[in-house]
Amino acid sequence: EYPFATKAPQLGTYRSNSSELRMCELPAIYQASGEGRGLGTHFLKHLERARLIFLILDPKTEFAPSLEAGYHTLLDTLKQFNSDFVRTPRFLVVNKSDLLPRGKDRSKDFDVREKVFFVSAKTGTGISRLMNTAENFFRNP
Repeated sequence: EYPFATKAPQLGTYRSNSSELRMCELPAIYQASGEGRGLGTHFLKHLERARLIFLILDPKTEFAPSLEAGYHTLLDTLKQFNSDFVRTPRFLVVNKSDLLPRGKDRSKDFDVREKVFFVSAKTGTGISRLMNTAENFFRNP
């Protein structure tokens, strides 16, 4: 509901009937994070062991003028911190999709190589599809 809800990396495990995925939520990044503003980027070192990255965008953020600008900010920050991170497979996840206009194919809003998922953590919409795709990724890399 507010920026910087996560102030330190948070570890967790997603369990389904067939597998477990270990996950790490990192604090938010915005354009000035690379300059050490806000919470900075020092926590990105945790991505060194990641096998899949979820880039999560918030459509109502004050830190980017659009979802696509937010995407590029995240990607550019990852590249600046460690250029090897851009080779790590990733999914693009738009949270709070329940706040977006309905009836439009929103995945066409992005010209990206990642799979795009529209989810709502509040309502649960799209979470099963996202996590099933993540599980399948690890079964069939």
